[in-house]
Amino acid sequence: MPQIDIIHMAVRRALEKQGWRLVTEHLYLEEGGYSVYIDLALERDDPDGQGRVESVVVEVKSFIRSSFINDFQDALGQYLVYQDQLEVRDDPRLLFLALPLEVFRAHFTQPRIERMAQRYHLHLLVVDTYNEEVHQWIVN
Repeated sequence: MPQIDIIHMAVRRALEKQGWRLVTEHLYLEEGGYSVYIDLALERDDPDGQGRVESVVVEVKSFIRSSFINDFQDALGQYLVYQDQLEVRDDPRLLFLALPLEVFRAHFTQPRIERMAQRYHLHLLVVDTYNEEVHQWIVN
């Protein structure tokens, strides 16, 4: 079973405050002998009241290692593998990378990181982990 990131529960509680319901932790996907686990799968009733259900999957990353760029490389690679797994399965859920607000402000607003996030369609879920609140959803 994969390790839980240190901000995992703060992200989960922030999403629950927005009305998201946990479907599963550690969503297991397998293809061709390779398996992956995405941290959270969630759903909520359509906020527009149309009777639909929205679904997302979320990979949680704290970016706490001494080198941000190494953390970013690992997270981006993992995100791309997970995105591929979802596409192969025709899974319509959007994949988001959850990260702390302070990491977003310090690094993801830098031109190089912004450019790569857009190029690779990296969807971001920015969370104020201290207050356990969703700050921003970014779909690239």
